[in-house]
Amino acid sequence: MVEIEYAFRSKATEIKDWGKELNLSLITEVLNAYLYDTRESVQRALESPENHPKPYVYTDEDYKNERRAEIERFYQLKKEGKKNPLWLECWDELLVEDGLIKSVKQKDAFIEYCLKNNVKNIYKNDMQ
Repeated sequence: MVEIEYAFRSKATEIKDWGKELNLSLITEVLNAYLYDTRESVQRALESPENHPKPYVYTDEDYKNERRAEIERFYQLKKEGKKNPLWLECWDELLVEDGLIKSVKQKDAFIEYCLKNNVKNIYKNDMQ
């Protein structure tokens, strides 16, 4: 708003001399009213309850999928030869639950088997 007013005041006479036909006060009032109305309508729309996003409640499956992605990241780091990426104990139980190993004691052997046989992914991402 201030820039528009400045542009008119500083450059208008260089482009064309409007004389009494150009009323900068009127332009300022109209633009202020327009901006006020626009901002007010936008603010009302933002404050209305139907425009508020519904909070997403994560399910147990969502958390398991996050852990599966973390296991996959761990495995990919191991494949790249990174030394000692972080392994969380809760991942062992998920491997058992998903049927990839029969007991948590088999986790190390399972990872080594996958690495030796150049398994591309432990978990495949269905989103790709």
